[in-house]
Parts: sequence; C-alpha cells; structure tokens
Amino acid sequence: MSSECVFITFYSEPIEAFLTSVFRILDVFDCNSIAIFTSEGRVDEAKRIIDLVRSYLPNGIDLHIYPDFPLPSNLNSFDDLVNKIYRKLSNVLSKGVAILAVYTGSRIEVSATVLAVSRARENTVLVYTPFFWGPWSSLFYPFTPKPLEPLVILHPDAESVKNLVKQSNKQYILNRLSNLGNKVSELLSNIGKQLSILRKRTSYEQYKMNLHYAYSTMLYPVDVMCSKIRVSIHVDGIEKLSAEARDYCSAEDVVETVDRLGKGFIELRERGSIDSDRLKALDLLFKFSSILALAVEECSYGCSNNKDLLFIDALRTIGCSESILVDTNVLYTSLHTQLYEYRVEKIKVPLCAYVELLKHRTHYRENYEKLRSEIALLVLDEVKTIGIPLDSNVFQQPCEVGIALARDAIAVTADRHAYTDLFKHLNVKAILVSPKPIKSIRFMYREDMRKISYAYYALAQLKALTSYTPIKKVLQDMKINVEFKQIHDKQ
Repeated sequence: MSSECVFITFYSEPIEAFLTSVFRILDVFDCNSIAIFTSEGRVDEAKRIIDLVRSYLPNGIDLHIYPDFPLPSNLNSFDDLVNKIYRKLSNVLSKGVAILAVYTGSRIEVSATVLAVSRARENTVLVYTPFFWGPWSSLFYPFTPKPLEPLVILHPDAESVKNLVKQSNKQYILNRLSNLGNKVSELLSNIGKQLSILRKRTSYEQYKMNLHYAYSTMLYPVDVMCSKIRVSIHVDGIEKLSAEARDYCSAEDVVETVDRLGKGFIELRERGSIDSDRLKALDLLFKFSSILALAVEECSYGCSNNKDLLFIDALRTIGCSESILVDTNVLYTSLHTQLYEYRVEKIKVPLCAYVELLKHRTHYRENYEKLRSEIALLVLDEVKTIGIPLDSNVFQQPCEVGIALARDAIAVTADRHAYTDLFKHLNVKAILVSPKPIKSIRFMYREDMRKISYAYYALAQLKALTSYTPIKKVLQDMKINVEFKQIHDKQ
C-alpha cells in the first residue's frame, strides 16, 4: 500500500463532528491533501469552515471542495451519489491511498461512501471515529479527549495501514497540530463557540493532556496504550489522597480513578485529619470540578425513583412546567458541567443566589474565603456564558427562604437542613441533590458512554482549576498541592 494519502470526507453538521474527524485524521496520518465533498446547498457554509480550518493547518496541506453532490434529502439520487463518489475516488487513487471518514455526512452519504469503497477496494482506507459527547458537546478535537475518539479502521484493517501512520506519534514529541493549543480561544470563537473562562481553560488543559498522556495514535486496536496518570493531593507536603490510572487511554481506568478520588475524599473528610479551612477548600474543588458530580438524593413530590440519578437526567424524567430555582450551593457543585451536555431552559438563578455569589466574590478574609471568591467569579461567568436567566422576584435572604416563598417553582438545594426543615415543612416542591462519586451515579440512557465522558471532563476540569493562576496562588498559600503526574512505560 502506498505511503501517500489523500483524506476524503463529507462536510456535515454538527461542525464539531466534522472538525474532529479532520483533525483526528491529520493527527495520525501523513496526508498532504484533503478533499471535502458537499452539496450545492451546503457549499457556502462549507467554504467558510474550510477557509477557517485552512488557516490553522500546517503549510503543505491542500484543501479542495467538491460541491457537485446531490442533497442528502434527495432519496432518488442515491445511485448517482454512489457513482459520483466512486468517480472522485478513482481519480484520487491515481495519486495515492484514499482515506475516507464515514462518520461525517448524512446516513445516505455514509452508505453511498461504503458502497463506493466496496467497488474500489484497493488502496482505500475506511475510517470510523466515534464521539462520546457528554459535557464535551460543542467542543472538538484536539480540545476533547483523544481516548474518546479512537480511529477504527473498517477496511482493510489496522495492521495494513500502519505504514501510513506518522512517526511523530511514537516519539512523544509535539504533533503536527501543536500550534492549535495557543489558538484555542480564537479558533472556537471563530466558529461561534463562546466559552467561559473555565471552559476555555478546560479545553486547553485537555489539549495538553492529549499531548502528554495520550501519546498513542488511538488507532484501534493496534495502538491504544497510553501513559499512566497519577493524581495526588498533598497538604503540608504530606500526601493525603491519590489515585492512578494505569492507562490514560483506558476508559475503565479513568472512570475508576475519578471514582477513587471522589470516594477517597469523602473518607478523608469523614476522618477529619485535615483542618476545617483546608478541608472546605478541597471540598469546594472536588465539587466544582465535578469529581463529585451532582445527583438526586431525595425528592418531595412523587419522583422518588430518581435517587442517585444524574441531576439533569432527573429533570428530564420529571417533565415539570414550573421554573426550577437553584440554590447557591448547587451552582458551586458543578451544575454548569451538566448544562453543557443538556441545556434545561426552565432552570433559573434566583436573584438572592446571584447576590450571594457577588458577596462571596468581594468579601473574604481567610484563605478558604479567598478560594471561594475566585470560584464565585467562575460561577458568575458560567451563568453569564451559558445564559441561565435570573429570577429577580426571588430576592429575600437567606436565599433558601427566598426560594421557599417563590410561587410556581421547584426548589433545588444541596442543603439537607433547608430541604427538610424549610421546603418540606412548607410543602414546597423540592429536590435535594448531593455530590456523589461517579460510579455511584445512575444515568438515564447510554450510561457507559456518558459516565466515561464525565470522568474525562472531571479530570480536565480539576487540572484547569488547580492550574488557574489565582486559584493556584491561594492553594499554595494554604499549602495544598494537587499534582497530576505522567508516568511513561519504557518502550
């Protein structure tokens, strides 16, 4: 099989799936040409995105758009579509190997591509890239975890295409897309993705984690082993908690690692071996990073079957018509992470909670309050960026009282006393939520895939938080160190 390759794909939406496919292929294969197939109805949008992509690719890669394909909605054009793909493919094969991605495009386009490849066969490589969206929705590789987007060779097989793989992937050096890391904000904003401070940092940290921990090609199944990753918590220079994934590219290992971190911290908290100020600081970090994720503990109005269900999944099953008012403690418990996967329009931030966040931001004395001040800023930024509406009618303090007095609303709190002594006592519709280790949480659908996505997001978000300069400085003052350590197995 020739070592020269041309990458072929259909332009499709969502844009992030298309971009992931392009960048993952170029991350692994040394293709110097990309052929984008599209229909006339999509050509303007395709050109805009391709021109954008072109500016971020290394020199020497040619991009060509072929806009003469029928619309995917035209069912009568299927045979014509197969023939057109085959003719283009035959032309490409005169130049080298054709690598075709079959995730992007409509189902009709994917089916037609498979049939065209079955006719050509020789010197064609059919690649499938799965996507584990979860809280990574609207982002794309290389700002999403490489282990969640392996390249699966459908034809001929992975062994047969190993000679096309770039050698840089074997040498632990920055790959061909290394310049993208410094342009994360620019690139995402140019395709209409406005990111919060934390989301931007999480994307960038994940980009670096791909380079440092996921050094394999993730070419399934011949090259899927990556480095070990160890996360440890030190207080006063003494290790208090640690968890290690033997293989960062093993989804099972990463879920287990995040779960051990969550359960380990709960045990640490119960032992009381750390002073209150620093224990509260770690508690806030573990909740806001979603190492401990938001799940239902109890419900006051006929939704008892939702215990341990991921919070946003519980809201889907409830199907309420009322507004959902979240207490301040819910905002500190990584509500934003779940809203990145599924935007619940009825969720509102009561004005009293917004005021509490502003107070936390501006008034602090001890170190824990300084940390909370920095995280309050991030919470406020998440509320603004996600676009969670404020309910200005709920302003009474303390905030749980204001929420309890609201009409036609469901109260959500992580405070059991407020739930039991106030909301239930006043017959307020209420949900008690609790931060839980990830393996203790139930998911309403696609549990395995979503649990994996949340686990990788929690690690990247914890790394983003603890490397964020204002937070890092406070943690240093408190003599708290959250360390991510890379361990390469000897080759």
